[in-house]
Amino acid sequence: MLDEEDLKRLAEVRGWLDDKLKELKDEELTYLTLMAMIDEKLKKSSFITAAQLPTETEGVQRALRGAKDNLLLGMAYILNEIATIVPEQRLMLHVETPPFKNYLINKVFEPLKASRVTDGRPFNYMIDTNADGTITKIKVENYGSQEKLNEILTKVTWTFGKMAENMAKGSGPKARPA
Repeated sequence: MLDEEDLKRLAEVRGWLDDKLKELKDEELTYLTLMAMIDEKLKKSSFITAAQLPTETEGVQRALRGAKDNLLLGMAYILNEIATIVPEQRLMLHVETPPFKNYLINKVFEPLKASRVTDGRPFNYMIDTNADGTITKIKVENYGSQEKLNEILTKVTWTFGKMAENMAKGSGPKARPA
């Protein structure tokens, strides 16, 4: 049984751990903010990594940014009714991290695939991953209209944002240590 002095020391250690955890979370937020600022500067300089280059050499590029924090979540490269979506490499988004499968695949892409045909061409999507399940790109084909593409990209952006949050909280595969 613990005496009063031991209980007091345990309470102090617990308080110290709480303070340290808050300090580390604040530090992580600072680093994420700095990385977002660096990403913005790099984007303005038209710099992208080789992994972010689309296979197509022409077309439209669109940044996918978080609504709350403006964090760069990925890029979309659009050409001839094909959108290639490349997640921000440093996020290391994993196919098993929620809500990727339950929401994006099962509730967005699969229903479109089952029902959507444009000019005799069916909607299609492909997901490329590394050997560890990290998403390298998503290719969406025959989406139909610009309005439908905007809707798809909005849903992808939301999903990537939620995945990044879940990984930061440690509630998904490949979660980053806090």
